[in-house]
Amino acid sequence: MSDDEQREADAFRTRALVAEARRLRVVIAAAEADLARTHADAYELAQEQTARLRDASMREREMPLRSMAAELAVDARVSDRTLQSQLFEAHRTVTQFAASWEAWREGQVSRAHVRVIVDAGADLPDDEARAAYEAEVLAYAEKTSAGRVRSFAEQVAEKHNPKTMQERHDEAVRDRRVWVEDLRDGMSMLGVIGPSVEVHGVHDRLTRQGKAIKAADRAARREAAERDAEQRDASGEPGEPTAAAGGDAADVGGADCGETSDSVWFDERTLDQIRTDVLLDMYPVPVPRLSTPSAGLRLGSPGRLGSGWEDRRRQCRGVLQEASHDETSGRVDGRARTRRKVAVHRALRVGIRR
Repeated sequence: MSDDEQREADAFRTRALVAEARRLRVVIAAAEADLARTHADAYELAQEQTARLRDASMREREMPLRSMAAELAVDARVSDRTLQSQLFEAHRTVTQFAASWEAWREGQVSRAHVRVIVDAGADLPDDEARAAYEAEVLAYAEKTSAGRVRSFAEQVAEKHNPKTMQERHDEAVRDRRVWVEDLRDGMSMLGVIGPSVEVHGVHDRLTRQGKAIKAADRAARREAAERDAEQRDASGEPGEPTAAAGGDAADVGGADCGETSDSVWFDERTLDQIRTDVLLDMYPVPVPRLSTPSAGLRLGSPGRLGSGWEDRRRQCRGVLQEASHDETSGRVDGRARTRRKVAVHRALRVGIRR
């Protein structure tokens, strides 16, 4: 077989594979849309059952939906909370965004496209606005990826939403919250949802403080290099370069700092690391205490608001060290956890009681 014939054969196989993949995507989209339709019907049945419980308590009125979600969750091998969310989203998609559901079922768009369309248009108040929004967004969604549809859908939703920006912000600000998520290796993530001005203000302040610390560190390095150069000139000896003059500070002072022969402390942290350290050091006490010693600031004693936190932090560190080599399982609040995390929870509870 010649090279031209081989290329033609490969191109033919590629076209066949693309066509088969397209066919399968259409089949999968139809099945997913039908499942969403089934979930929407299940949600509707639960709502009808709830409507018949007119004189029941609030807890009793929640039972039909919870029971329906539990039945489906057992079969799907997911949590009932997850299934409740799926039932609600499916019902909203089928009833409020019917055109998107139909396009999904016909394979014109994917589930990811539909999710973006529904999320962006969730705040539209009436069927007329949603219909105009869907018609405009679907025409674009059929020709591009779901990721690119998001920004376009948000712009179209903005155009068709009769509420002003201030009215939407007043509603959205009610959902502000703070949460924490445990990660691996003794780390956790702190998340915040709040007004954009305040959140960006916090990030900007941390960035400016981090850059100020980096600038002070650079100035200290220059001063140390000039001082060492003067000492070498005075003694007439070549001498060894310090960390500020090109030596490796990490080899002298560890991963985050270095020292010269004159015990000058240099900051080797990245801007992200400094921002994190400033944030975590700022909020337990009224005034941030982490700064570059070369800038004239030293580690100080915490204020009255932070003294309790310091005790809890020291206690957490102690129990973490005890559990660092033992990863046997334990339980806290009915959840399986390693001994390390159990120790942290217990230490924090003791500190809170104090």
